[in-house]
Amino acid sequence: MSNTFKINLLGSSFSFQTNEDPDYINRILSYLEQEINKAQSSFHIKEPLKISLLTCINLIDELFREQNSAEKDRTDAEALAQRLISSIDAALTEEE
Repeated sequence: MSNTFKINLLGSSFSFQTNEDPDYINRILSYLEQEINKAQSSFHIKEPLKISLLTCINLIDELFREQNSAEKDRTDAEALAQRLISSIDAALTEEE
């Protein structure tokens, strides 16, 4: 079932439809509004386009940092798993 959402940000408003969970979309919109407000107060800029672009840059930076952190965690987990496998193999070889 398609849900309609109305956005009012930076002096612009529009509606869009999605099949996503309304709570999820509302969380996204709330987070976006929070990040826009943060950009406005940090950079003291009034122009909506510039605020939007700075907010976009900040959000993409956040996404990339999370992706890099997840990749590092995955690599660390793989290395740990390999060390554990090697330790188990060594222990089993000693028992033979």
